Amino acid sequence: MIRSILLSACALTIAGSALALTPREVRQCNAMASTFEAKQAEILELQDVQAGLAAEAERLGEAWDALEEQRFFSAGHAADADVAKQAFEAARDEANRVAMDLNSKAQMFQADAAQFNAKCAAD
Repeated sequence: MIRSILLSACALTIAGSALALTPREVRQCNAMASTFEAKQAEILELQDVQAGLAAEAERLGEAWDALEEQRFFSAGHAADADVAKQAFEAARDEANRVAMDLNSKAQMFQADAAQFNAKCAAD
């Protein structure tokens, strides 16, 4: 979903409405448009990072679940389950932190694109 939003935002141009804008407004619009590519790249990179972290958290969660089933066999099994639980929780928390950062950046990008559309791409 984020990729489709980003791709549609990258298609924004001021060519159609440039005649109605003052030279100063055109410079402002060009400055705004010049930031979209870097913002999009950052969001796409964060999306890939978050997907990797989520997959790792899932893998660690499954490992913890398997060890949890053996918790009551011995103190060693319980210790292994505790370590696995801590690893899972740390990975899950990092995946959630990156997901929140990704969501925040995507919302800011959408707001910037809406502002660009309102100011620079109006018919």
